[in-house]
Amino acid sequence: MAGFPLAGVALLSAIGAAGYAARWVWRKARPAPRPVGDSLISTIEWFGDQEVGRIRGIARPLGDPLIAPLSGRTCVGYEVWVTEHDGDDTTELVREVRWQPFLLDDGTGRAVIDPSVAPVEYLVGIVTTESGAFDDPTAEERAVLARHGHAPTPGGDHRSLTYRERALEVGEMVSVRGHGLREVDPTPAAARLGRGAPPTRLRMVTIHGTPLAVSTIPADLND
Repeated sequence: MAGFPLAGVALLSAIGAAGYAARWVWRKARPAPRPVGDSLISTIEWFGDQEVGRIRGIARPLGDPLIAPLSGRTCVGYEVWVTEHDGDDTTELVREVRWQPFLLDDGTGRAVIDPSVAPVEYLVGIVTTESGAFDDPTAEERAVLARHGHAPTPGGDHRSLTYRERALEVGEMVSVRGHGLREVDPTPAAARLGRGAPPTRLRMVTIHGTPLAVSTIPADLND
């Protein structure tokens, strides 16, 4: 460095430090990837046939709604797990899963969310309760156990049980990412929307290695 002005050294150091800081800020400022992918939200009406993307809307039942067995919530699908704890050992006693096709409405059109083909990822909140020696199971918890051939008190001793339930409620805001297929809407409610006649609806499915992802977490409900 002999003969190189000290001012030049200081300038290069400052530029390097500024560049490093800029890269660090850019990395820190980038939004975290959304759990269902960072694709932007599309309106249902303008979601193209055979496209992969993400939509957002209100969950509506396609047929008769379901009732979540532990919480009694009116829903379009649910999962329930019951596990038994004996010291460090854990045994799954019950796994009850019911997900059925449902509608998503965003005000521009309707989409059928079809979870019939695996895999499907559900990012939906889980409610957890427990029963044991000092906490009797509720009537709903007893009913779940009985439906699967279990009793809460085998041999007169209270089991230490954990109950978990997740359900997608009717009227809940939900984000869905998947493969979109357009089909004729058998009950057209949006005949004057931009696509023109005949009115169509979207069907979101798992296909070509793109899994359907259904989410109610806040990060996935934002644009």
